[in-house]
Amino acid sequence: MEIKQTENLNVELSKFATASTYVHGWGETVDFDFTDTGSDGVQHNVEVKVPLELARNLAEELVNDIAAYDKTQAEKKAEAEAEEAEKVAEELGVEDVGA
Repeated sequence: MEIKQTENLNVELSKFATASTYVHGWGETVDFDFTDTGSDGVQHNVEVKVPLELARNLAEELVNDIAAYDKTQAEKKAEAEAEEAEKVAEELGVEDVGA
């Protein structure tokens, strides 16, 4: 039998939270600092220290994920606008006019 121990720490920040980073050249680590005030009025500070290579990987993944999210949202918006324009055209009895 193999026994493993797992620890989970879940932190949820509000849109009013602040974040900062600091790269330590001497130790090749990066600090991620988050500050937020809870609904109880208590200020919460979270500091995460990671190796520089992990921070690089995280930054790359974050940029790619946000770019993909933004693209998907833009496509959904364009589709919704096209559907709305088609609906309005149908209501007005307007036919497509070729260019």
